[in-house]
Amino acid sequence: MPAAGLSDAVVIGAGTRDPAVMAAAVAHLGTLAHVARAPTATVALGAAQASQMFVDVPAVITVDVIAPGLALGAGSALTTVIEAGAIAPTREVRLIARDRPDRTAVDVELWEESTPPRPYGRYHITGLPPGAGAIAACEITVDVDRIPRIEASDLVNGGALTVTPVVEVGLAPAAHAELRSRVMRWRP
Repeated sequence: MPAAGLSDAVVIGAGTRDPAVMAAAVAHLGTLAHVARAPTATVALGAAQASQMFVDVPAVITVDVIAPGLALGAGSALTTVIEAGAIAPTREVRLIARDRPDRTAVDVELWEESTPPRPYGRYHITGLPPGAGAIAACEITVDVDRIPRIEASDLVNGGALTVTPVVEVGLAPAAHAELRSRVMRWRP
């Protein structure tokens, strides 16, 4: 939708801290752009709810850009899984191989591709059937809240595997649950 068709615009997300992102928003939206009071928290609280501060029924919601990108490693070199600049939400799948046929668990690491790279988390995937070769499809999802989530499935039998966080640097599950709870209680 062109900016001429909008009455107001609420700018949310971590991108509001980036001068280049804000300059692009202002260049496109002009004086329509309103930065939410807590722009990064607004993503978790709900962009549509925050936009109700300005209009009764939001017609358009724009999502955030993922920056930096994300890389995945499983005992080997890191491989880019979500490119910097991808639009959230996004989902990518990578195949994970094991080094020994008797291995029924594998560890994977998720890294932000910043300078220097920043570890996001390490995850333990269990429930693999014995065998050789590519054994798991590791799915990385980044929702509109820009929080990466990892799920894995067994390529042999097709069932879900158990993914247990060993170390998470990002938003803790309890903090994420509290933000979701606040969304349900919030009223304009």
